[in-house]
Amino acid sequence: MIINCYSSDVFISSPSNDKLWGLFSYDTIFTVLITLFVFASGILIDRLIKFCDRKKEQKELRYYFRHFLDIITDKTCPQLIEMYANVYKSNGINEGIPTAPPKILTGNFTRIRKIQDKELFSAFNDKDSFSKILSNIDFLELMIGEIDSFHKRIRGESDEIRKTLQEDVNKYFDTLAKYVEHVRINNPQYQGVTAFRNLVNNSILMYHQQPGMKHKFTEVYKKIIRPIQEQVVQTNIFRIDPIGFEIAELGKSISLQFSYIKRMTIDFRIDYRKFSRHVKDTQDSLIMVRNKINWG
Repeated sequence: MIINCYSSDVFISSPSNDKLWGLFSYDTIFTVLITLFVFASGILIDRLIKFCDRKKEQKELRYYFRHFLDIITDKTCPQLIEMYANVYKSNGINEGIPTAPPKILTGNFTRIRKIQDKELFSAFNDKDSFSKILSNIDFLELMIGEIDSFHKRIRGESDEIRKTLQEDVNKYFDTLAKYVEHVRINNPQYQGVTAFRNLVNNSILMYHQQPGMKHKFTEVYKKIIRPIQEQVVQTNIFRIDPIGFEIAELGKSISLQFSYIKRMTIDFRIDYRKFSRHVKDTQDSLIMVRNKINWG
């Protein structure tokens, strides 16, 4: 039997009209699209949450880093500048080289070093400024270590020289006392003997009786050793009297050691002045770069 599809009484739709390209039903396509949309939305939301969490962590990391940077820049640097400057201002020949270098107890360099990882580097958009901050902090930490080593080395050299110098000073005053006793017993008659004996005797009394004189080597040298050296040479006593010759030789040795210690002390102080300036320059650089960075 043949059914007339164009009859006004009967109409039967072709099954292919409910499918896309005759293959997929519209319900199936709709379900697939909804599923894909939900899946894609889930991935997008997950990545968005992770992105926000990462940005939050980076911001917290920046604030954490900034906290220790501020301590180093605003507290540690000024303390180092002052301490190094004080070494320059207050240490002369009489005081000698301080036993230990100026110390500041801080673990902030270590804390910053421990957070120097890829995440920290990624937390900064201005990576050039961030790298400069790290370079300045590394320089400051290394310089503190080098200063400690320098100080200990100079202190060791100074102790050795001062030990020898003190031994020679003791011998010098023993020789002065021997000269006074020699003149008293033997009564030599060469020219200038009485004036020189009086100078030597008064110098011995000054050294032993004047408060603090034994610890003021600059005063000992200027008021005792140098005047005696000038006198023993000008009067030719160092040629005439064997003990006078001993005085002259010991005085020469002491004068050389005094000049060496004086030069060492001056250089030591100048170096500490340079250290203080280096810290100040580093602090200024840190402040300048810190102000360029967006920490928010």
